[in-house]
Amino acid sequence: MTRFDPRTTPARPDLAARHLQGKLEAARFVDGERYQVVDAQAPVRRAPAPDAALETEALMGEHVMIYEMTEEGLAWGQLESDGYVGWLPANSLSLPGPAPTHRRSARPRSARGSRSSASRTGSP
Repeated sequence: MTRFDPRTTPARPDLAARHLQGKLEAARFVDGERYQVVDAQAPVRRAPAPDAALETEALMGEHVMIYEMTEEGLAWGQLESDGYVGWLPANSLSLPGPAPTHRRSARPRSARGSRSSASRTGSP
């Protein structure tokens, strides 16, 4: 079997992402569920322990594919932004809301059509 980078491959001996079935060995394969980070930042740790090595941090709004939720309040998954895999606090996650229906942008006021201070005061 091919060796995969454990930092970016959602696979452990006991559990792996279904899309990896046939590419590596695991006791079971599961489909993930997409979540969104709702805290300003959430630690992504190498192991399911608060003092485990920090792999990276997930930021508010990032999406994460979650493959396992534990009773201890941890979630194991893969960040969509950079592909890192690890354990996050489950209370930092929420199912994503509906897709946005509108976009807003701010544009600077153009010089054309705006009145200068000189024309407002009557000065030349």
